[in-house]
Amino acid sequence: MIRTAALIGAGAVGSFFITGMKEKLGDDLFMIAEGPRYERLKKDGIIVNGESISLNVKRPEEAKGADIIIVCVKYGSLEDALDNMEIIADDHTIILCPMNGVDSEDIIAARLGRRHIIHSMMVIAAERSGNEIIYNNGVAPCVHYGRVPGYCSDEDIEALAGLFEMTGLHNKFHDNIITVMWNKFALNISTNIAQAIIGCNYGAYKTSRYMNELGQRLCDELLEVARAKGIECTFDNQRALRTIGTDNRARFSTLQDLAAKRHTEVDMFCGAIIRMGREAGVATPFNEFAYLAIKALEEKNDGKFDYK
Repeated sequence: MIRTAALIGAGAVGSFFITGMKEKLGDDLFMIAEGPRYERLKKDGIIVNGESISLNVKRPEEAKGADIIIVCVKYGSLEDALDNMEIIADDHTIILCPMNGVDSEDIIAARLGRRHIIHSMMVIAAERSGNEIIYNNGVAPCVHYGRVPGYCSDEDIEALAGLFEMTGLHNKFHDNIITVMWNKFALNISTNIAQAIIGCNYGAYKTSRYMNELGQRLCDELLEVARAKGIECTFDNQRALRTIGTDNRARFSTLQDLAAKRHTEVDMFCGAIIRMGREAGVATPFNEFAYLAIKALEEKNDGKFDYK
């Protein structure tokens, strides 16, 4: 049974768990932070859809032995989070990492072992500004999870299901969670990346044949990599554009990051496709270009060259 939860990351995904678990877990829900971030979260908390929420903030050593660690950081912060996870985790601690991408569980397992890692992903649409999160009411946030052979136990899955039942967090269990994760990965690659480079909203994929083609080419390379790795990925980009009810005005995380002059998760998206493509002998020229373009935009935001 899960009685205590340590949460690392207070962005859109982290806020989903905070708002969903705070009432039932109370002070047994810990927000993990150190240094200036510790003081900032303790003082300011977060704001979700206009509601201010105070947080029970703990340093990693104060949360030692938590029943579950939920990792909701940006990809570039995962290595730092691993240091905190090593301090918090006990022999029984379950680890849930519903980040974007498909390799965070493997990264965590390399440091902490596979035994209690539950594979997961999020369906969520939100915009973040500072400590304020605004959810898109057209997309109901939901955590998707499942068991992968060699990782967690049936008891871990039962404990997590019990937590979801107790808190009422919207969730769904999948027997084929790897396929589900890769389908979400394909959706991100096909919609997140070209949008960030061009600087447009989601509706551009439906109205511009050039945007549509860019998204499709990026997605096609991912599908080739998945096939080469023996992974079933059933994502159909054109069908998704016709059926997914995302607001045409939506701006996804990579564009949001660039607009806020934050570094993006392009290493988790295109960077991972490039790496896996090389390992599998699959060419990924569109993802390679997109990776370089977004890295250049990050440097532009950092003021590393004059663009005026």
